[in-house]
Amino acid sequence: MPGDHIVEHPQTAITRAITIPSPPEAIWPWLSQMGWHRGGWYTARWVDRAFFPDNLPSADRVLSEYQQQSVGDFVPDGPPERECGFVVRELAEPERLVLNSTTHLPLS
Repeated sequence: MPGDHIVEHPQTAITRAITIPSPPEAIWPWLSQMGWHRGGWYTARWVDRAFFPDNLPSADRVLSEYQQQSVGDFVPDGPPERECGFVVRELAEPERLVLNSTTHLPLS
């Protein structure tokens, strides 16, 4: 899978997929804007309220201000003081967006 080379000896491997009956070009803008207090993560609102109360609702429209992504960009997954998020490791619009995080581990 794209990005498998990023972590040489993973402790766990999970592959998730969903089929959306739309062309990649129609899906890409929604992927591009993912992130905390950006487009969100498209989780059910009840999940955000129960487990992530500081999350805003996921976007219900394409947000033009979050459409530019580049390799090396930081995609936040929490408030800035948490320094938690993902780094764009690979990007090939509209076929793949590979994110990687080393900040989701407990901070010491």
